[in-house]
Amino acid sequence: MRSAQEDLAPNLRPTLFFRNVLNTAFYGTDLDLQLRRRGLTTIILCGIATEFGVESTARDAYERGYELVFAEDAMTGRNAESHANAIRHIFPRIGRVRRTEEIVAALGAGIGG
Repeated sequence: MRSAQEDLAPNLRPTLFFRNVLNTAFYGTDLDLQLRRRGLTTIILCGIATEFGVESTARDAYERGYELVFAEDAMTGRNAESHANAIRHIFPRIGRVRRTEEIVAALGAGIGG
C-alpha cells in the first residue's frame, strides 16, 4: 500500500508530516528543528480549520522565515466566509495560494510553485 506522500509526489525525497494538537504545529513540537536539520525552507500547508490551525501555523512559520504555499482546495474552515477571508486576504500576504493540482505539478517538475 502506498503512503499519502507517494500518491502526491512519488519522486520527492522523504518529507515530514506533522499533525498539530493546538493551533500551531510549531507549539510543543520539534518541527522547526526537524525542518532546519533537513535544510527545508518551504512548507506546504493544508488541513482542517483554515482560520485556526492552518492560519496559526502559517503565521508562526512565516515569522520563522519559511516560504509558504497554501493548498487552497485541501483545507476547510468553520464556514465558507471565514475560509474565503483567509484564502483571499491573509494567505496571499505571507505566501503563495495554489490549487493542489498546481502544487503537485510543480513538485513533480522540481520547481518552487
